Amino acid sequence: MTEIKIPFIKTHAQGYTDSDKPANVKALELEISTTFDFKEVYEKMPLSASIERMKIAFWDGAETSLFNDLLDESNVSRKKKLTFL
Repeated sequence: MTEIKIPFIKTHAQGYTDSDKPANVKALELEISTTFDFKEVYEKMPLSASIERMKIAFWDGAETSLFNDLLDESNVSRKKKLTFL
């Protein structure tokens, strides 16, 4: 299994609500900055490819401390790492 780690700096975060979001889900919209080279993952990716925004959902109370940490605007510009398996 391949593990992909994308380092990023959060520039803004806010809670995400939508009429179709289940009641047992907490969600965030993040604005981030990253210098990750996506060509390392997929060779056909253009050089200009980047992630600037993402939505993350936490189901059934999972990772409450991470959710709160990401939502906390006082820790903007702290380096974080997103890992995909």
